[in-house]
Amino acid sequence: MNKSEAAAAPLIARLDDTDQNVRRAAAQALGQVGSEPAVAPLIARLGDEDRDVRRAAAEALGRIGGEVAMTRFIALLDDEDQGVRRAAAEALGRIGGEVAMTRFIALLDDEDQGVRRAAAEALGRIGGEVAMTRLIALLDDEDQGVRRAAVEALGQIGSEVAVARLTALLDDGDQDVRRAALKGASRTLDKADRRLLTRDLDGIVPFLDPHDPIRNQALAVVASKLSMTIKEVRERYEALADQFHLDLEWRPVLRSPSELARHHSAS
Repeated sequence: MNKSEAAAAPLIARLDDTDQNVRRAAAQALGQVGSEPAVAPLIARLGDEDRDVRRAAAEALGRIGGEVAMTRFIALLDDEDQGVRRAAAEALGRIGGEVAMTRFIALLDDEDQGVRRAAAEALGRIGGEVAMTRLIALLDDEDQGVRRAAVEALGQIGSEVAVARLTALLDDGDQDVRRAALKGASRTLDKADRRLLTRDLDGIVPFLDPHDPIRNQALAVVASKLSMTIKEVRERYEALADQFHLDLEWRPVLRSPSELARHHSAS
C-alpha cells in the first residue's frame, strides 16, 4: 500500500458515516489525496441522499478521473439539483471527451447559469467545429459570466473563425469580456508581444482592457522590465494596436477596417 492509499483508507471509511457533513468532508479530502481505490466508493456517493455530498463526490472524482466515473457523471447531468449538475459538468470537463460533447451542448440551454458556464468551459477543452458553433451562439447569453466563459472557451479552441469572433468582442460593452477576448485572440502571438498585453507584463492574466489607454509615461517602465528600448516598445504597441484595437495615448484609436485603411494609406 503506497502513501496515498494509506491516507485514503480512513477517509473511504468515513464516506459511509451517518453524518452528511462527515461524508462531504471525506469526499472533499479524497479529491485532494487522489487515490485510485477511492473511485468506486466515491461513485457510490454520487447517489447520496444529500446533495452536498453528491456534489463533493462529483468534484473529487473529477480530480481523480476514470472511465467508470465518466459514465456516472453523464447520468448526474440530469440531477434535480443545479449544484450537482454544475459539479458533474465541471468534472466531465476534466476527464471527459467527445463522448460527453452531446450532453455538454444540451447543457448550454440549462436554466442555471453556473451549469451553462461549466458546459462552455468543458466544450472549450474538447474543441472542434460543433463546439465552436454553439459557443459562438452562447456569446449572446443573458448572463455576463456565461458570455465570459464562452469567450474563454473560444480562446482555447483558437481556430481562425473563433479568433475572428473574439476580435469583434474587443469593443464589447463588458470590460471582463473585452479582457477575455484579448486573451483568446492573442494566443498565437510571440511571448514578448503577449507580455505587452498583460497588466503585469508576464503574459498571463489579467490581460489589459483594450479600452484603457496605454500612456506615454508607462513606456519607460515597460521597456525596463522587458529589456527593450522605448522605441521598440512603442513600435510593438503600434503594431498590436491595429490588430487588437488598443488605445494608445500618442495616436488615435483605430477600431474599424475603414479607419485602419485610412491610417495605413496616410502613413
